[in-house]
Amino acid sequence: MYSTLENIAEIGLGASTHGRSVVGHGDSKLRLINIKDIRVGYVESREIEQIPVSDTEKVSRYMVREDDVLVTLRGSAFRAALVGPGEDGAIISSNLAYLRLKHGAPISSLVLCAWLNSPDGKAQAELLQHGSGILSITARDLRNMPVSVPSDETQRKLAALIESWLMFSRCATEAHNRREKLIEQVITNGFREQNELKKEYA
Repeated sequence: MYSTLENIAEIGLGASTHGRSVVGHGDSKLRLINIKDIRVGYVESREIEQIPVSDTEKVSRYMVREDDVLVTLRGSAFRAALVGPGEDGAIISSNLAYLRLKHGAPISSLVLCAWLNSPDGKAQAELLQHGSGILSITARDLRNMPVSVPSDETQRKLAALIESWLMFSRCATEAHNRREKLIEQVITNGFREQNELKKEYA
């Protein structure tokens, strides 16, 4: 069965940080999820930056909740990510949109996110992209995007597989980050030791 995103979810756009926007200046600070924080299926919350805002009430429409699905609107590599508890209450930038399931939606956030990242989902997104330079998707096009809705039984089976895959992906990313930091530290220490030797024999 197919439906459209408009029938399944509310679609919210991110905040601009330019011009008279309440984001980008002010005394309060909120976390801002940008396109660089979006991995396939999840948000890399450790890389989320803090950004000043002048009015926390006015930016509430840009805030995401746990189980929202984030999608990238700019760039050729379309991705979707599920908002976890660590990202609840953050705001999103203008190159992202959030999908918040409507009451009684026939698909779960987890399965929707997985479908959007699947070859079929990405192919549908690519059909919506336009632009001669950086490709982009408009909110209007996003609303009309067709979505494959599996049966309840299939969704239950898929959910267990998707959760296991997400756990593996997060662990793999964490291991990669730790390895990069270790290599960086070893190289830094090596140069420092070399400099100390030069000073000693100078």
